[in-house]
Amino acid sequence: MKAAVIHEQGAPEVLQYQDMPDPVAGPDDVVIDVEAISLEGGDLLNRSILPVETFPHIVGYGAAGRIAAVGAKVTQLKVGDRVAAFNFAGSHAEKFLAPAATAFVVPNGLDIGIAATMPVAFGTADEALFEAGGLKAGETVFIQGGAGGVGIAAIQLAKAAGATVIATAPSSVDPARLQALGCDHVITYDRTDYAAEVLRLTEGRGADLVVDLVGGDAAAVSKLISTVAYKGRLSVVGLASGSAPSVAFWDIVPKNMTVRGVLFGIEMGTPRGRSMIEELFARAATGELTMPIERSFPLAEAAAAHRFVEENRPLGRVLLIP
Repeated sequence: MKAAVIHEQGAPEVLQYQDMPDPVAGPDDVVIDVEAISLEGGDLLNRSILPVETFPHIVGYGAAGRIAAVGAKVTQLKVGDRVAAFNFAGSHAEKFLAPAATAFVVPNGLDIGIAATMPVAFGTADEALFEAGGLKAGETVFIQGGAGGVGIAAIQLAKAAGATVIATAPSSVDPARLQALGCDHVITYDRTDYAAEVLRLTEGRGADLVVDLVGGDAAAVSKLISTVAYKGRLSVVGLASGSAPSVAFWDIVPKNMTVRGVLFGIEMGTPRGRSMIEELFARAATGELTMPIERSFPLAEAAAAHRFVEENRPLGRVLLIP
């Protein structure tokens, strides 16, 4: 099979399009003939800085297509099923090996490209908002990083749950596009002091829940914490800044606030995680949930796709097509 592979970590140009051995399904696995690959924020970090055990390494978390092979112990899926799947590596390829526990049947009529984005983006957003964040109807949520895939998923899910939604986006994104997805207030972070604006919009109280998809150093996180209401919650999800979040405890203590880390990938295959994703797919099949696809690239141009995402911060997701 062809795959986008790294032999060292670094800039997008370290990705090489080359032949690799076809994956073989273990007893609890499936192998997918890939039709669409969702380029995730974690894929960029995996390529550049996150630990990799061995090289050559096939980058990528999420893809969708049809099952080509199933392991001996797999009973809930069969060859030919249309699925979207997650694994911590391997999606940037013509064939994707994933645990059967993190492969989900795609409902009839749902676009395969949108389906590829669902497990990571919508699963992470749901976890950050409700399991970790305890969001309730009538509350206000502030999403730091609303234009990316997880941010767009969080906007839709929070609005559907009856929350008031505030989110940041770069000036390159038309605020009307996020408002059409359910965002009540869009803050252009490269032109506006987002912390001051969140406090203005909440009449000085702050947001009941803040979902951080960006990360950053102690100063950046301290500023973010200033937007959290007294006894509010902070869900720490992403590292889009490339810098791990650094929290000063004294910023937290006077607010009696709660901080929760979110790594949904390790929860996705649990019964609770599977039930959540299956429900999200059902909602997407009705058109209630969606994901804008900013652009598609051939898998052979994976390096250009990674560069495009890093330099342009597009709205929604970018796809790779084998």
